[in-house]
Amino acid sequence: MTMKQLPEGWQMVKFGDIAKHISKRVEPSETELEVYVGLEHLDPDSLKIKRHGVPSDVAGQKLLVKKGQIIFGKRRAYQRKVAVADWDCICSAHAMVLEANPKTVLPEFLPVFMQSGYFMERAIAISEGSLSPTIKWKVLEQQKFSLPPLELQSKLIARLSKIENTYDLSCQVENAARSLYKALLFATFEKSSETKKLKSYIRNISSGKSISAASIPADVNEFGVLKVSAVNNGSFNPGENKLVKGDKISLLKNHVMANDLLMSRANTAELVGDVCIVDKTSTKLFLPDKLWKIEPINEHYKLWLFHLLRFLKLNGTLASLSSGTSGSMKNISQKKLLEIDVGDSEKAQEIGEVLQSAFLCVESSSMRVKAILELYKEVLQKSFANVGE
Repeated sequence: MTMKQLPEGWQMVKFGDIAKHISKRVEPSETELEVYVGLEHLDPDSLKIKRHGVPSDVAGQKLLVKKGQIIFGKRRAYQRKVAVADWDCICSAHAMVLEANPKTVLPEFLPVFMQSGYFMERAIAISEGSLSPTIKWKVLEQQKFSLPPLELQSKLIARLSKIENTYDLSCQVENAARSLYKALLFATFEKSSETKKLKSYIRNISSGKSISAASIPADVNEFGVLKVSAVNNGSFNPGENKLVKGDKISLLKNHVMANDLLMSRANTAELVGDVCIVDKTSTKLFLPDKLWKIEPINEHYKLWLFHLLRFLKLNGTLASLSSGTSGSMKNISQKKLLEIDVGDSEKAQEIGEVLQSAFLCVESSSMRVKAILELYKEVLQKSFANVGE
């Protein structure tokens, strides 16, 4: 892109003219700092560091970071990890520590710019290596980017800050809704007297089949088999499926229908035992062998059973029943599941409806958080839509 093609006031600059590379190394065992930030602690598309470790967690030289400096994941840049440090700390050597050159760019604007697809696409393109593609500073500093004038930088920061504030408030609402729902779950089920086996409330448990399928999801009019990731944290995601074609279609088993209660009987240690109720589905989606369809003895028990199973997952009961070596998929046997001691189901329908109302509050607040995040990304994307190469 030539200077004549740039919007009025914009200019082409080298990244090395707007950012300084800070490379001060430190031994974790010798530092008095209390915070270690690894790439695993950074969330994609978020400038905030929401979790961290401590220096004693790691060995080998790390990078020194001052409060306000930028931590950018130079390894596997496609993960889009860039954040601003809230404290003096040390970070992974697989990151770059950067700070803005205030003579050429507003300090608050640089991390926002680095979040943009305009910057990230270039960062990915210049990464070197196949297994763990990595960015070299000597290459990055020479990259030229179109930058808006300071006035526009300030306006964009102000607009994104308002969206970010709304996002933070919405996250607080979501967390409060989750806490309330969890408290209701435990208040309902934790102190109930164990009088019956879980099998007393279940008529049938069935699964699907493991089918050789494409890696892409099925369209509306195509056949698909669900992935275990279709059941996640109480919610159903029909888009998490694999396309099944040709003679493999006849092998599909156990059609997924709206209002089905599904459970992940084999998954990672964190996700095994997760359940959901299907709210909407294609007419051509089927279960794999690792997902169960659980049918209650009476439809009035369905919501109660759904939330009971969520409680049994949250309190660790389902994890304690699972088998499998460390680091592998965990499995829950149907026999062990059915033999779990549970409380009486008196007023099951009313209890299920109350818990479902609380759960739907969590779902709606979560959707709002996602929508605000998408708005943030959309505003950022449009800001550089006319200057990308």
